[in-house]
Amino acid sequence: MTAPPASAPVIFSAPALKTQLRLASAVALMSMAVFLLLVPFAQTPLARVPAFIPMYQSALIMCDVTTFVLLFAQFTVERSKALFVLAGGYWFTGVLTAAHTLTFPGLFSASGLLGAGLQSTAWIYLFWHAAFPIFIIGYVQCAKERLSRDRAVLLFAGITVLAILGVALATAGESLLPVLLAEGRYTTSYRVVVAVVWSASLLALYTLWKAPGRSTLDVWLMAMMCVWICEVALAAVFNAGRFDLGFYAGRVFGLLAAGFILVVLLSQYTSLFAQAATVASAMSAQRERERLADERRLLLDLERQARGEAETANRTKDQFLAMLGHELRNPLAPIRTALQLMRLRDASALVKEREVIERQVAHLVRLVDDLLDISRITRGNIVIQRRKVDMRPIVASAIEMATPLIEQRGHKFRLNIEGELWVLGDAPRLAQAICNLLINAAKFTPNGGKIKLSARRQDESVVIAVRDNGAGLSSDAAEKIFEPFVQIEQQGSDRPHGGLGLGLAIVRSLVHLHGGTVDVLSEGPSKGASFEIRLPAVQAEGQAVVPDDRRPPASTTTARVMIVDDNVDAAMTLREVMQLAGHEVHVAHSGPDALMLAERQELDVAFLDIGLPVMDGYELAGLLRKRPGSQRLVMAAVTGYGRELDMQRSAGIGLAAHFVKPVSSQEILEFIDSREEVLAAQAAGRFPAYSSNKEADSLFGPY
Repeated sequence: MTAPPASAPVIFSAPALKTQLRLASAVALMSMAVFLLLVPFAQTPLARVPAFIPMYQSALIMCDVTTFVLLFAQFTVERSKALFVLAGGYWFTGVLTAAHTLTFPGLFSASGLLGAGLQSTAWIYLFWHAAFPIFIIGYVQCAKERLSRDRAVLLFAGITVLAILGVALATAGESLLPVLLAEGRYTTSYRVVVAVVWSASLLALYTLWKAPGRSTLDVWLMAMMCVWICEVALAAVFNAGRFDLGFYAGRVFGLLAAGFILVVLLSQYTSLFAQAATVASAMSAQRERERLADERRLLLDLERQARGEAETANRTKDQFLAMLGHELRNPLAPIRTALQLMRLRDASALVKEREVIERQVAHLVRLVDDLLDISRITRGNIVIQRRKVDMRPIVASAIEMATPLIEQRGHKFRLNIEGELWVLGDAPRLAQAICNLLINAAKFTPNGGKIKLSARRQDESVVIAVRDNGAGLSSDAAEKIFEPFVQIEQQGSDRPHGGLGLGLAIVRSLVHLHGGTVDVLSEGPSKGASFEIRLPAVQAEGQAVVPDDRRPPASTTTARVMIVDDNVDAAMTLREVMQLAGHEVHVAHSGPDALMLAERQELDVAFLDIGLPVMDGYELAGLLRKRPGSQRLVMAAVTGYGRELDMQRSAGIGLAAHFVKPVSSQEILEFIDSREEVLAAQAAGRFPAYSSNKEADSLFGPY
């Protein structure tokens, strides 16, 4: 078990901080200022208030006794003689204050209790005000001494006896003492005794000031003594008798002086109690940790087994996602390549139909990328290719992608586009964001509902709004609807749900990447919703020309190329594209076939699928590299596996590039043409040796 934290230093030994010095000084100076203001009026007669004395005396006794208890409790821990002497001073004043209360004329009896005479209360007041400064001086002088318990008992008894003797002298022995009051006025003897009392107070203050290593308690004792001196002056020097301004004001000063140390001690004890609670909580938490540690040791074998199973499941999940991406991308590759061949053979045939298929293939590629990299979406780590684009065809593309669902649910769709709408952005990504809003509106609007898409220029922004009269949103739902994986539950069996709850999260990520904002407004459930995208607008002048790869560039040299892919359609369509560019192309559908082909034919470039039968593309690449004369063979992966781990493995075995299906024919042809640069990069030890700087829609995709 760890040790509890060390306790904080108590005010008796803790050095005074600057803030405490400033506060105590401010209290003392303020008291002196008030004292100086009151002195000229100290002898002003005031009304006799019978309730004042018992209230004042009771409060004073409570302060003195409580302060004594707290100081004595601290002494039992510290064993400091100085603390005991200070506590004894408060005990002494508490006893004399109680006697002063009992003997005060007219309070409990006409002349006071305990056999008091007319001078008794005055002498008791002077005894306690003369003795307390002596205790303060003793506190300073005993600063470094320790006191045993037995001697403390004897000293406490002595202080108590001394207090009782003082009370007895002031009451029963009153006749032995000089007369202090005569005909309601102070006598010369009184003036002499008060001067002694005041001198003792000043000496105590000076002793505190000169004490070395001033502690927090020393500082507040000095402040208290300043107020104490003001009390003596007002109540016994500058006033004329009982119940004048000095009489009342002096006792207020006395009550403040009695309360200073009590407040400081209570503050310290509060801190100590809080610290004790923290320590107790820490010890309890430590015991709980030890108990849990014992349980963990008992269950360690089971935990290791569970961890191993979890790691296996995680690897299986990653392998499944990689395989899923491979299987989804493989059929997309021949579709895209076939479309490119159709365009090359007859650019005017079925143009609209081909464009629809091309857009849908591109959209499906995006969906596959999102499926395989959910963390990328939730972090907003999506790569966009910016150029100046017109939002009108982008809106049209988004509508085309969402139209099947809108028509399926019988919605009435309205479109309103106003003016020139140019922005700096990634056209497919912007279309994806708008399409997601349309699909969201179609899903959460009852069959036969209304959907409106508007696009306009407003000040320096292009505003695209999608409004519906569907399910609507509560205010709470509107605040979290753009968070990943959030799906707001709606009532009614005719409102389809589904998906991963990523559609609107993707919208927000894409719009923010374009420097825009997206907001939602709804008057409540069943009252429809309005989603609004705002993008920074740019001028239409000098807009960028959209690249057109309707025909691959003519190759500067003819290359001998080998395509290895078990997907016959993908291999054959890619071969035709290369042949149209003038290259000599050979095809193999397995690793062994590729090795046999390489034995018979000298090759310049080899494109290898990774998921091959018999042996995978990585193993095939290693065997091809070992063949004599393979130093000038440039190899690249063309595969559906698109994880970063897959790309790192390709670079690790010496593949010059890693193309993720479906791949652009233009990108493939450019790679073939750059084989000399690729060989130079490989000779310099750079892998991968080829990277695309195009805004291509197919090489590494979002990876």
